[in-house]
Amino acid sequence: MVLIGDDRTYGALVRVLTETKSRSRSRDTLIQQLTSQRDARAVPLCSYLIANIDHRTLADVYMAAIEALGHIGSDGAVPPLRDALYSGEWWAPLRTRALRKAAALALRRSKNDKGSAVLREAASSGSRGVRRAARVELPQLTR
Repeated sequence: MVLIGDDRTYGALVRVLTETKSRSRSRDTLIQQLTSQRDARAVPLCSYLIANIDHRTLADVYMAAIEALGHIGSDGAVPPLRDALYSGEWWAPLRTRALRKAAALALRRSKNDKGSAVLREAASSGSRGVRRAARVELPQLTR
């Protein structure tokens, strides 16, 4: 699926994930495959997943996509990670905090100048939760 790079194929994957049980073998296999990705060709798939899946019902897949983008670290990984950092709901503060923390960590792990710039911007001008998540990761950028 990574090599195909087609939105219809990605859409089929999302439909399968949505229709399967939360702890199915296929879903666990996908999560394992996503978290082990280090190839920049996986960026479109992970970006599609972050933009098109419900992070409430498919939180494990959403977090795996964030983690994969952080490990890949290409310039294309930064915009979806930025979107994930700035997303969240006020009525679910714990889930929002966990998602923002994962996105900020992935931006730092990307070791990408654009990712570092997003973290610095978020630390100074984001909402309170975004600023908090970014500020936790900023000290490790300088190391």
